[in-house]
Amino acid sequence: MSWKHRAEVRIYPIPEQEDFLSRQFGEVRFTYNKALHIISLQYKWHSTQLRAKKT
Repeated sequence: MSWKHRAEVRIYPIPEQEDFLSRQFGEVRFTYNKALHIISLQYKWHSTQLRAKKT
């Protein structure tokens, strides 16, 4: 499936929502970086790549 259209959306959160979104994006960034670190170590130590399990 390929996407041929995209939508650009602008949001104007209130201060409480800004705080919430800032925390959420920080946690997502932390999780992504941690996963990237684990994958890098796996390759460095074992010369193998971690891959998603196909169902």
